[in-house]
Amino acid sequence: MLVSNVVLSKERLTTISLKESAKKALELIKKNDLLSIPVAERDKLYGSISKERIYETIFEVDGDKEELLSKLVVEDLMTKELPLVKPTQQLEDAIILLGKGHTPFVAVVDKYKKFQGIITHKIVFRQFTEVLGINKGKKMSIITHETKGQLSKISKIISQNGGNIISTVVINLESAFNLREIIIRIKPDNFDIIVRKIKEAGFNVQD
Repeated sequence: MLVSNVVLSKERLTTISLKESAKKALELIKKNDLLSIPVAERDKLYGSISKERIYETIFEVDGDKEELLSKLVVEDLMTKELPLVKPTQQLEDAIILLGKGHTPFVAVVDKYKKFQGIITHKIVFRQFTEVLGINKGKKMSIITHETKGQLSKISKIISQNGGNIISTVVINLESAFNLREIIIRIKPDNFDIIVRKIKEAGFNVQD
């Protein structure tokens, strides 16, 4: 799946400009129940500013916190180094970047470095949910050896017995016997019959 298909576009984002106060940034972050927001002006991305960074700064300094918040500008506190992906890259590339370090989002920029939007953990979780087909159909879990053609055999049994596969996920298990778990979601028609046929074919279907 391409990043462009799931990117949260800049038009839908809460952003802030370089010269706005830290107080304004904190207000926007709190109002929208966020942890951080992009620092951007039109198509130019400069970085991000987080609630954590603002709090760390004001609590390290003695004196009037509100006054300090009003005096500090976003440019003073923002993080400039952000993980970047292009719209034409695979979502997997963004997922890898999200998994590295303390990264609230991955910024999406085109080949001209114009800011397009962001990929967040929430977006990835939603896509993962779609792939797994959660809340759709009925699920069966099959434990099998990592042998060529196993998935093809299972799919054939499902098809021959009127089943319609919604999603398939294969997980390699930590085992000395090269086992893997095949999680299949199908439409509920003939589900019990399909499970019985797969068991009769010698597969270990987990209840």
